[in-house]
Order: sequence, then C-alpha cells, then structure tokens
Amino acid sequence: MDCSASLPLLPLLSQPQWPHLAAAAAAAAGVTGARLALRAAWPAFRDAGDVSGAQLRNLSAADTVLVAAAAAAGEELLFRDALLPAVAADWHGALVAGAVFGALHVSGGRNGAYALWAAVVGVGYGLLALGLRDGWSPVAAHALANVAGGLLWREEARRREEAEVQQR
Repeated sequence: MDCSASLPLLPLLSQPQWPHLAAAAAAAAGVTGARLALRAAWPAFRDAGDVSGAQLRNLSAADTVLVAAAAAAGEELLFRDALLPAVAADWHGALVAGAVFGALHVSGGRNGAYALWAAVVGVGYGLLALGLRDGWSPVAAHALANVAGGLLWREEARRREEAEVQQR
C-alpha cells in the first residue's frame, strides 16, 4: 500500500494550505488546554508529565522547541503517516495507531494515565489526518502541542523552584 497516496506530505510542504494549518493550530490548542486541565485535576497524569518534562530540564528554551518538534515529527511520520494507512485509511486505522502510540508512552517512568492520554490524543491526530486527507496537519499539531507543553512545563518548574528558594 502506498501510504503517501493516502495521507500525502509533500504537496502541503510545497504549497501550504491555510485551513489545514489553522486546523493544526486549533488541534494543538485543544491538546494543550486539555493537558493543562488534566495536570490540575489528575495527579497521576501530572506526575507522569513531570517525568517527561524533567528530560527537558537542562535544555535551553530553543533546544526544548527543537527536541519537542523533532520528536513530534518522527512520531507522526511513524504512527499517522505509516501505521494508520497500513492498518486502514479510516477510523479503524486511527484507533489502532492511537492505541499503539499510547501503549508506547508507558516507558521512561510514565504511567497508565499518561499512556491513556497519549492514546486519546493519538486517535485525535489520526482523525485530523483522515479528515483533512493529509499527513502534514498532525505533524504540525503535534509539534505545536509538544512545544507548548515543553515550554509551559519549563515555566511551571521554574516557578516551583523559585517558590522553594523563597521558603528557605
């Protein structure tokens, strides 16, 4: 199966389509908002996110942006642009790719809460790809959401450290 025929990448790279970019930005905003709400309401999710965020601890803001965007691009190319259409170029493929994506997010000190989150978000990115019929929009959405999450985590960690110093 020619996956690039199902969810093409190159046409959007050579000629950006603003509605697709707007959809990607809206998806990233939704993911970021949901992430913030879950961090506040679900301690297991917050703890797992802190484990992931701690990997960014010694990076500059620019390096955080680069790492977050590169990881998102690689994951989207694998899960939404290769696995999804290889399984089925419909919601079944989005569900399977999202479930595998989530299952692989349990490692490195992360937990089931984080894996469930990743699976749901992964299905959402798959549906975005299918709905727009392109492979670029989920890459952009995931990269924007990762960058926002990484920078927000860095700011939250900085504030916690300042509060600890003031308490001493």
